[in-house]
Amino acid sequence: MDIIFSENIEAQEIMDKDMEILSSLEKEPILHLYDWPGPTITYGHFIKIKKYLNLKEVEQRNIHLAKRPTGGGIVFHLGDLSFSFFLPSSHRAYSRQPLDNYQFVNQKILSVLDSLIENTALLSLTFEDKKVVNNDCSSFCMARPTKYDVFFQGKKVGGAAQRNKKQGYLHQGMIKIVDRDQDLVEKLLLKDNEIYQAMQLNSCSLLGLKLDQERDFRANLKEKLIDFFSEL
Repeated sequence: MDIIFSENIEAQEIMDKDMEILSSLEKEPILHLYDWPGPTITYGHFIKIKKYLNLKEVEQRNIHLAKRPTGGGIVFHLGDLSFSFFLPSSHRAYSRQPLDNYQFVNQKILSVLDSLIENTALLSLTFEDKKVVNNDCSSFCMARPTKYDVFFQGKKVGGAAQRNKKQGYLHQGMIKIVDRDQDLVEKLLLKDNEIYQAMQLNSCSLLGLKLDQERDFRANLKEKLIDFFSEL
């Protein structure tokens, strides 16, 4: 497996780089690790963000915006580790069924977290889509758990979206480490607070408000991602 590290580049450049990697994907799986340049919002290829976000507030608060090449909803990157994984269509683990690929990667993430979390009984994959009270919640990754999402303490702790091409697939994932600046999320939403409430109800972080532990946990998480994906 090949590993790519990206540092000191803009959020949209990271997303564009993922698309370039996917387009030139050959025989080896690739893990792309990076850090966001600051508080960032990414959104799926088909999402119209003007419908959901107060873009004036986003600009005033210097929030980075980036359109992902994958689908999925809006993600607030305020205390998470994000990564991208590429699997060639020639690989033995590749499936033509996108949901199988989603399960495959998130099972790896589950194994990674199993090696870091003391009470592993709190970790699981969900096996069904969760209903939402508001259709707009479906446009926010952490407001609506879907099949094979990673769960911690009964709530969604990791989100992801995929893009398939002839060469293989791109899996863009995030793991929520801490609850950083959660009040900011509500201020950035254009609609009523049902979306915010759904995010609070259906998702969580691994460390909660233990911000002092974030740096070390992030470093360990990156190392484990490399270890477990290198087995492919």
